[in-house]
Amino acid sequence: MMFRNVCLAGLFVPLIVLPSGCKKSPTTPTVPTGISAAFSPTSASADAVVSFTITVKSNSQEVRAFGAQLTYDAGVLQFQDLAGGSLTGDWGSVDAGETSPGTVILGGIVGGGSTVPAGSNGTLLVVHF
Repeated sequence: MMFRNVCLAGLFVPLIVLPSGCKKSPTTPTVPTGISAAFSPTSASADAVVSFTITVKSNSQEVRAFGAQLTYDAGVLQFQDLAGGSLTGDWGSVDAGETSPGTVILGGIVGGGSTVPAGSNGTLLVVHF
């Protein structure tokens, strides 16, 4: 990753959450109350590892699955990997894939793990650049 003392910015396109008992994708993406995302640190020097964390704080509904598209400046950041969060450690799948430079698709599904109940606090995932 090659950048020097730059302010990091990215576009986080809607986090789609499948409500409990939903058997197909909702027709309209929803971003439930209590889900947020942030870069840390917000500025860094060349070759520094930067994390993008999706956090849940007192979410308004249960989370059984999620999906999102993260768009960022590929001239500033380079996707490295993804780590599951404190709330998704036992999920069947939490993954990310770079579809093109500057675009990463994020997703997770509970599988045989535990759902994230309403009112939870913790992280869904962490993307490293």
